[in-house]
Amino acid sequence: MIARALAGDREAFARVVEHYQRPLYQFAYRLLGDASLAQDATQEAFARAWIKRASFRFRPGANYSTWLYRLARNSALDLLRKRREVPLEGIGRDRPDPGADAAAAAQLAELGARIEAAIAALPEEQRAAIALAEYENRSAREIAAILGCSTRAAESHLYRARQALRAELADLRA
Repeated sequence: MIARALAGDREAFARVVEHYQRPLYQFAYRLLGDASLAQDATQEAFARAWIKRASFRFRPGANYSTWLYRLARNSALDLLRKRREVPLEGIGRDRPDPGADAAAAAQLAELGARIEAAIAALPEEQRAAIALAEYENRSAREIAAILGCSTRAAESHLYRARQALRAELADLRA
């Protein structure tokens, strides 16, 4: 399907978009914290994927989904540069179960807000690395490819992000 999409088959590309739209949107949302901006970044990433499809080459170690995530990240960063601020609402938030009692839901919402604020406070590269690792289950090698850095640098971004989050949220462990 990907090969057909890369060859210019619009129907195949529509299926690729359908398959990757949700995970790319979620990734962009975690970077941007805004549903509308995340949708814009996702659409821009797919537009770039279509326009630049001839530049993608299948080769050992080249993963189409990694390329799409990199396009989504770049689109999100472009929007961030234009906006110059990241809202805290929504980043990394897990919504409380509506069936849970009100006190538990409020506690979960408060915890979610603390976590999202801590993630939003991370530097851009660390925020992207932690979102890719923890929410998208990407390996350090894949994160490196998406971020355009070495695997060692990706591991460093993850380590620093986790250390910063542990320090910021240390009181939750007690």
